Amino acid sequence: ASASSMLRFALNGNEVVLPADFAAGMTLNEYLRSHSEPRLSGTKLSCGQGGCGACTVNLTNVSGSSGRSRSAASCLLPLISCHGLAVTTVEGLARGETPHPVQARVVSFQGTQCGFCTPGMVMQLYSTLSTMSGGRDATQQDLENADVLAGNLCRCTGYRPLQDTLKSFAKDTTVQDLVMKNPVGCYDVALDPVFPDFLNNPTPPAASAAWVRPASMDDLKKAWNPAQSFLVGGHTGHGVYGDSLNGLQIGALHKPVVHLDSVPELLAVTDKGDTLRVGSGVTLARFAAALDDLSKVRPEVASVCGPLRDHVLLIAGHQVRNVGTVGGNLMMVRGNHFGSDLAPILAGAGATVDCLNSDKNNKSDIPLLDFLADKTPALLLEIVIPLRPGARTAYRTIRSSLRQRNAYPLANAAIRLDLSDSETISAATLVFGALGGIPVRASAVEALLVGKTLSELRGLIHPALDGVRSAVSIPDETPHAEYRRAAVQSFVHKLFSQLSPIDGAGGPLDTSSSSLLHGRGSRTTNFHQEFPAAPSQFSPTFEPHPKNTAMAQVKGDARFVDDGPPPTGCLVAAYIAIPEANATFESLDFSKAQAALGDGFFGVMSAGDVERNIIEWRRFMKYGLSHDGDGPDIGDEYVFLPPSTPSCFAGQPVGIVLASSQRLAQQGADLVELVGFQSSRAGIMTWPTEAKSMDDKPTVCFRGDQARTTAILDEYKACGRGRVVHGEFLKRSQAHFYMEPQSCVAANDEDGGLLVKLACQGTEQARQVVAFMCGVEYNQVVVKFRRVGGGFGGKITRPIPIAVTASLATQKFKRPVRLVLPREQDMKMVGGRQELVGDFDAAVENDGRIRSLKVKLDMGAGHTADYSKLHAGFIGQTMDMVYQLDNVEVTIDIKKTHVPPRTATRSPAHLEALLLIETIMDTVADALGLPAQRVREVNMLKAGGLAAAGLKGGMLP
Repeated sequence: ASASSMLRFALNGNEVVLPADFAAGMTLNEYLRSHSEPRLSGTKLSCGQGGCGACTVNLTNVSGSSGRSRSAASCLLPLISCHGLAVTTVEGLARGETPHPVQARVVSFQGTQCGFCTPGMVMQLYSTLSTMSGGRDATQQDLENADVLAGNLCRCTGYRPLQDTLKSFAKDTTVQDLVMKNPVGCYDVALDPVFPDFLNNPTPPAASAAWVRPASMDDLKKAWNPAQSFLVGGHTGHGVYGDSLNGLQIGALHKPVVHLDSVPELLAVTDKGDTLRVGSGVTLARFAAALDDLSKVRPEVASVCGPLRDHVLLIAGHQVRNVGTVGGNLMMVRGNHFGSDLAPILAGAGATVDCLNSDKNNKSDIPLLDFLADKTPALLLEIVIPLRPGARTAYRTIRSSLRQRNAYPLANAAIRLDLSDSETISAATLVFGALGGIPVRASAVEALLVGKTLSELRGLIHPALDGVRSAVSIPDETPHAEYRRAAVQSFVHKLFSQLSPIDGAGGPLDTSSSSLLHGRGSRTTNFHQEFPAAPSQFSPTFEPHPKNTAMAQVKGDARFVDDGPPPTGCLVAAYIAIPEANATFESLDFSKAQAALGDGFFGVMSAGDVERNIIEWRRFMKYGLSHDGDGPDIGDEYVFLPPSTPSCFAGQPVGIVLASSQRLAQQGADLVELVGFQSSRAGIMTWPTEAKSMDDKPTVCFRGDQARTTAILDEYKACGRGRVVHGEFLKRSQAHFYMEPQSCVAANDEDGGLLVKLACQGTEQARQVVAFMCGVEYNQVVVKFRRVGGGFGGKITRPIPIAVTASLATQKFKRPVRLVLPREQDMKMVGGRQELVGDFDAAVENDGRIRSLKVKLDMGAGHTADYSKLHAGFIGQTMDMVYQLDNVEVTIDIKKTHVPPRTATRSPAHLEALLLIETIMDTVADALGLPAQRVREVNMLKAGGLAAAGLKGGMLP
């Protein structure tokens, strides 16, 4: 092979040379975890979407090039794009047994818990500090403003010590090492990995027949076939749309890929004086940096560049912004109506674009919204942002999302007002986006604003709202439609208020907290922790010590179930899932999967291949239901949904594909056809009030005499003494998101036994179920786990069906089987918290004192009971919390719904009980017109009352 067809990069200082054909379609994460020698499993795979940071690595260019060192999400990064880069993983930071200063400091500051997210945290901290001279170029405020860990999730909530760790490197740090008493402050960057000499002479970009990397605009025009080519910039769109993006299946490569990361013309940011020209291949991080630099060098354009920069920095996390491109973000809007944060704010700024049309001719000065609405093939070349130096411009952006950062917007908007010398609005642009289609302009409102002054804006809010309602149409079927309509209206209030002078004098009034939250330099957090000296007789108990496994966690040496080398001959399984609840199919056709995977295909396993296909949970669960029936109808669980049987929930497994790699197994599963698929949505019951009971005997918890509880309520209703307050209670489900996905590796053991490595919160029940389902003796099954990367209840019972599946496949194929759930399938199969809905009646005195209380709730358990019966008892028994309630009755009926089994979820039952009683207190206060705090106080436990707290009737003694 020629040099240009070989991929060449450095991995932890070692040269790696691979055929480009081998690398095409593979992510860096897959290479690190499955193909590198040695296997570098310190880099984790959790969400697979670039949103959690567990897969973070550091990339370094040839010295002196732009963006010299940065973090990246290896789960999205095409391996072939690593050509010429130095890739550093968490294993490459340490020098032999000596940890890197960042790793050592995380240990000192107790910055690890379960450890699954830790390698990603370490790499993000390192990637930031290495560009700041180990902290010498940064203050504590600088590091805080940088939102270094915005793209890293920790479900153990270990952010506080990590934030301390980060700020301990600042040149003005006030943080102290209270555990190991080591000195703090910046570190010596000479301890950082060294850029290898063999990469200082770059070779042409690696390419293959299916994955082309043009190095010039002429090469790009030759390579691009508008009818067939799939264009890739940073490949971060894969995190949004997966392999379905524009029909591309990464690995199968159904379309030739043209990678745009090596075309210089697309990578330029040019200040033309009156415009800023941004190449479509410029990363979001570099775009934000260019806007920041321009605001400092040319203060007269900061009114536009500053808000643009601040908004761009809210998109995703550092790992995605460092790789994702401006053009790629916009093209997802054009092709998929992606809810972009970038498109509306650029359109609001008056941006235009230059592109190549399908005839490969240049087209210039196209308004951005017109370009996004056009569906004909085009290649975006450049975005042009007007700056209007010397003119006065007012520009603002705003957004609403589930999280402040690293979350898709639910709605956003941008407004630009150009002002004449007389302070009159000469031109206006108002754009709303992320509403389910391409962004829209409120043209009628823009016309309303022209000719007005800023001082008149407040008086124009209501006429503007009428114009916005006409321009912005949000169909009812749009997710969160009602909220989005309300958000759009609130945006008008906030934007107009922000731009209005205060009583005609002074600057604009900022009536919201958005600029504080989104600003740079406004937020400061301070932590203080003390370890009082323990009496010498108790030493070393009560003294602070670093965790024994912390060093292994920060160096990437701590192994989870899917981190060890796979057993010899191990097959990889992926679930075939039915897409809807209450649907049926007749058979599975896997011919397409077999043809596409070729030698990588090893077979399909479904209900007809197993002798025992129903997990009878009543055999294994102490806290089950009182129902006397038989079969899966009352909460038992299919391993594989049989043909012609209505599915219990969307995403229920109907079989597995076994292949030679995770990528091939998942592709094969996607290609399996459900023959005779029939949808029957009319019978789907997802809400407990409409579902049937799973239990012959609802859970009833009480305090006092139950007859008296009813009698008091009747008395208060009849005679008008005090009053009876009626209220409703509703709590929806909450999804699991443990960092480590559900993982299992099963292998045949001696004498017909099974060895199962399982990510679980307890092995005993898994061992019992696997033995029974596989038809072997209990003592022939060994279940092992070393550590769990977060569980929170989701790994008590839910790993067991996965262990059964892998074990049955191991028996059938006589080879080890690995089954690790991708995040999407994981969240479809593991249901999270139970839903609760119902009402209550409380007999209360006029001062808010509750004399009698009856609560009736329906609990949505999903399609199996799991531990819902136990949770119902816990809720009923503990719902009084800190209150003295002498006459209480709580009835909870467990319902079977068409959703995945609901499970224990972080503080199970306690959260529900707390929400229930506090809702009751608030409802009583509202009905009586009293302060809620006063109602709480009069119902508090009295002296000695704690001994009698709690209700009877549940499963607790």
